Amino acid sequence: MPNFDIARINAHRKTIEDNLQHLETKRGRAFEEFARDRDGKDAVKYQLQTAIQALMDITNHLCARLRLKVAENSGECVRALEREGLIPQAHATQYAKMIRFRNVLVHLYGEVDERQVYEIVENNLNDFRQFLVDIDTIVERHQAKEQSDNPKKTNGKRSTKKS
Repeated sequence: MPNFDIARINAHRKTIEDNLQHLETKRGRAFEEFARDRDGKDAVKYQLQTAIQALMDITNHLCARLRLKVAENSGECVRALEREGLIPQAHATQYAKMIRFRNVLVHLYGEVDERQVYEIVENNLNDFRQFLVDIDTIVERHQAKEQSDNPKKTNGKRSTKKS
């Protein structure tokens, strides 16, 4: 049974939640206003990049602890979780797209399409929230299985959900 590092998952979760909070403040502006705000665009790109990196770090941790075989590319772990029935296909597809976008941000920073960044902030932030729900489900499912396999064992582990 996997022994997830809940503190590690929660640290990455906090990065995603903090970045989402910041990104929410950038919503609701006209594209032209967004495009003129160079510092704001750079901040948004960084917040997206680090939130997606945290998503990758969580999935990589889960894949390692579940001993799932994955290829070398960064989106493969999401697909491995999908193959195991832990993440729905539609969600895995969206997370893989997010990871590809993060790679563009990291490697082609100056060539990133401003309209695409704007559209993500305006329309796709809930993908991060769905990811957190999916991760909670995976962790809770494995914790419940661990408790049912070892009913006398109490290990003090908790869900990644915030109360």
